[in-house]
Amino acid sequence: MKKIAALLLCCAFGIAAMAQSVTDPKYGKGAVKEVNGIVTFQKSLDVQGNSDAYESVLTWAKGRFNPPTVKTAKIARESKDDKAFTFISNEMLVFKLTDFFSDESEISYTFRVSVEGNSVKVTMSDIAYRYDGRSFKAEDWISDKESINKKGTKFISTTKKFRIKTIDLYEDLCSQISQVLDGTYMD
Repeated sequence: MKKIAALLLCCAFGIAAMAQSVTDPKYGKGAVKEVNGIVTFQKSLDVQGNSDAYESVLTWAKGRFNPPTVKTAKIARESKDDKAFTFISNEMLVFKLTDFFSDESEISYTFRVSVEGNSVKVTMSDIAYRYDGRSFKAEDWISDKESINKKGTKFISTTKKFRIKTIDLYEDLCSQISQVLDGTYMD
């Protein structure tokens, strides 16, 4: 029984290590793009017959970018004519949380959504962190140049958790919008 438990534990660690490998397309080299020198995440999502996609996603965003989900957020731009809106958000990235220990960082970012024909363009940029009393821009912290060693074989340990959690945050936001668009989103 102990051998089976040890084998399962080794497999779990191996899978976790592979999921966060430099060669993993989700987190690895090339996963963090820069547009004009600014770390920018962009994705287009299919509307899939949702005739009121703009209003649906805006309603979701007004709920999502509201305490307690975020520390602070404000709508910086809203245009029904252009079917686009922008939120500026400040929330917490939690790296580790136990009863006795908390490792977390504030993240601020600009979140833009625009409905263009049959797609919803989702963009996250202007990303900055506040951690242990210091501030960092994403360009200086999670870009390939700053978070992967010179050989391109390993993550730099101090920035790895920021890169992974930022990518996960963006992917989660996109996933929620996809669910809103296909009618499966649940609060």
